[in-house]
Amino acid sequence: MGRIPRATPGPLSVLVRPVAVSLNPVDVQIREGLERKYLTPRFPAVPGIDVAGVVVELGADTPEFAIDDAVVGHAMKDFVGAGTLAEFVDMPVRSTIRIPEGLTFREAATLPLAAQTALQVIRRSELQAADRVLVSGAAGVSVPSPFSSRSERAP
Repeated sequence: MGRIPRATPGPLSVLVRPVAVSLNPVDVQIREGLERKYLTPRFPAVPGIDVAGVVVELGADTPEFAIDDAVVGHAMKDFVGAGTLAEFVDMPVRSTIRIPEGLTFREAATLPLAAQTALQVIRRSELQAADRVLVSGAAGVSVPSPFSSRSERAP
């Protein structure tokens, strides 16, 4: 382990200080090198995809967010290495939203990848309006960010 330079937000992204992160099976697969066919690693690599935290800096063209917004999203890019297990995370605005009212940071951190996967399944299926769907195994696990001193409750 070592230190890397602080992330900076690029255009269409915001810099987030993580409060809670969640780990997904794909995080383990990436660590084990099983996703190399789809994702190119960039070293030094920081793992993690899902994060809930607070906006601390705005990139260019990000009028939908403000400093101190409580946000949740996934930091997935076309490479592996700029993950969420860090003090600061560069988050693309296309995959970042404000935390819905009533959710804690920990609850929100469990949503991004699991919700995206569930939505993709629903959109790709041929469901009709009266059909019912059972979602099984979508109980994410989140942990407080080791770098956070912030309260668990989102503002």
